[in-house]
Amino acid sequence: MSSFLRWIVFVLPAAALVVFALFNRQPVLVSLPGFDLALRLPLFAMFLAGMFLGAILAFALSFRRSFVLSRKLKKAERRADAAQARLDAQNEDGEAGQTSRKFEAIDHAQAPRSSTASSQRASALGAARPSPVQNKASGVGRSAV
Repeated sequence: MSSFLRWIVFVLPAAALVVFALFNRQPVLVSLPGFDLALRLPLFAMFLAGMFLGAILAFALSFRRSFVLSRKLKKAERRADAAQARLDAQNEDGEAGQTSRKFEAIDHAQAPRSSTASSQRASALGAARPSPVQNKASGVGRSAV
């Protein structure tokens, strides 16, 4: 943190607290409802005590939240490690067979298709439909616009 930023963040609020404490030294009566207790304290002491209690409360709530989140993170990490171990075991067991099947699928996908293969597919699907080029050449199915 740069010195100027540190001065703004820490020194100015500290100076403001000192000025507040100097101008608010008169005692105030503090009593809590339901308790038979009344205290006479300077106003700045009450202000500082309230800030201190608020800081402790904020710390406790944030610590609780971080504790809950860290537990959830550890649980998720354990589940991810177990899933990774199962995946590694599956890969080790069937790696040789899967690799050969992958290469067969790649070879089949990259194999050039002949015109006889496409005509066999068309006959297997039923009546072969003429291509759009044949439609255009023969003029069948199209009206002149």
